[in-house]
Amino acid sequence: MGHADRVHTVGGTVAFFSVWFVANMVFFFIGFYTIRNSKKTAEFFNKLGSGTYGKKVADRVYTPNNLLWGAWGFVIMAPIFIGVGVWGMVSSLAHAR
Repeated sequence: MGHADRVHTVGGTVAFFSVWFVANMVFFFIGFYTIRNSKKTAEFFNKLGSGTYGKKVADRVYTPNNLLWGAWGFVIMAPIFIGVGVWGMVSSLAHAR
């Protein structure tokens, strides 16, 4: 592997990790916001879902408790995904030399 290949690999790894990190931070903050404002978030999704699925279905699906399940999933999984991304970046950069 020549110098140009290593630079491209390192640059691609850092770029991928940057996008991975930002995307998972967005998931984390959406989950955190939903946990703190579950009632307001449920009302928002209920308005959106009523037009698509009908009021009866939206009332059953978009409840604060249902949204909390997804929000906790976001908050728990995002740091795990970030850790996996860091581990992957470090191991990839270690092998690029």
